[in-house]
Amino acid sequence: MDAPTIIYDSTCAFCSGSIAWVSKRDPQHFFHYASSKSVMATDWMRSRGINPELADNTVILVLPKEGWYVRSEALHMICKKLQPRPWWSFVFHIFPYPFLNLGYRAVAYFRSSIRLSNR
Repeated sequence: MDAPTIIYDSTCAFCSGSIAWVSKRDPQHFFHYASSKSVMATDWMRSRGINPELADNTVILVLPKEGWYVRSEALHMICKKLQPRPWWSFVFHIFPYPFLNLGYRAVAYFRSSIRLSNR
């Protein structure tokens, strides 16, 4: 992956809706998107010793030459590039990632029952 890429679970309506939401707020087209089921994403993960099933439970942000991020840290890095920045992005400056990851895991657990409007 040569460009900043968000790997997400494309079979999850909440995840796909979140990607649509991010895409609308990414006017510079900074991010590329890859389904966790795609050959490119699974090959990338396997080449780094990452279980491809991780992307079924969390978002993975790949930043070439910098590394990769998961869960709330990935969300924070994504929010930094969005225009306008989400009003709620201040939470990344208040709470530590381990605490935010608890919330992330709760949303991930209930994500199949969450629906996003595309506003």
